[in-house]
Amino acid sequence: HVGVEVFGREWSFGHCPRGTGVGWCLPRKHPDHVWESAIELGKTNLIEEDIELLIDGFKLQYPGRRYDLLRCNCAHFAKEFCRDLGVDQP
Repeated sequence: HVGVEVFGREWSFGHCPRGTGVGWCLPRKHPDHVWESAIELGKTNLIEEDIELLIDGFKLQYPGRRYDLLRCNCAHFAKEFCRDLGVDQP
């Protein structure tokens, strides 16, 4: 599991049969995964409103049914999210 923490929320992508696969939880508290470690990726220059707009786009781009273990998973989402945040990519 890979999530991206920004402004007190950990964002990630996972499978679900309907709706978006993008969601958030409190950092290190995902109900389906055990937290192992964190990697500092830098600080974003975006404000919370900008991030909300990014997330709205990702929610449309990453429906839960699109999840694929090899082709479209939480690591792919995290890499793209980090790129758009302007921070290092995991």
